[in-house]
Amino acid sequence: MYHVYYGSRKNVAINVRGVVEEDAKIILIPTDKLNQIRKKHPKWNAFVYELFNDKFEEVIEMIKILTFSNKEKRLEDYLKRKAKLNNSDTILKSHQQIANELGSSREVISRLLKKIEKKGKIKLSQRQIKIL
Repeated sequence: MYHVYYGSRKNVAINVRGVVEEDAKIILIPTDKLNQIRKKHPKWNAFVYELFNDKFEEVIEMIKILTFSNKEKRLEDYLKRKAKLNNSDTILKSHQQIANELGSSREVISRLLKKIEKKGKIKLSQRQIKIL
């Protein structure tokens, strides 16, 4: 759970789900220490805001895709984006994992992946999708 601070409202809790796609280490920094770091190291603070901005732009792009494109196009865009983020033409995910991320059912995703494969755009294997 994250706590968001804005305007006159303080400590508003929101539920957030995060997915870690590879091994990661997480560092928790108490708020008072974080404020000290932000004041002492403005370049670090700027880096954090830049990182936040990049992630926010990704969220906005995902909202556009989910709102304005059909499911097949959304799935194709998702696969391309995942490949680009991983610097690989192979995506190591199950159909269920993709369905969860796109807010769909496994059956729909499996059917669409087969359709995209028949068009020659991807090659399906167990828990693996290769972009051609």
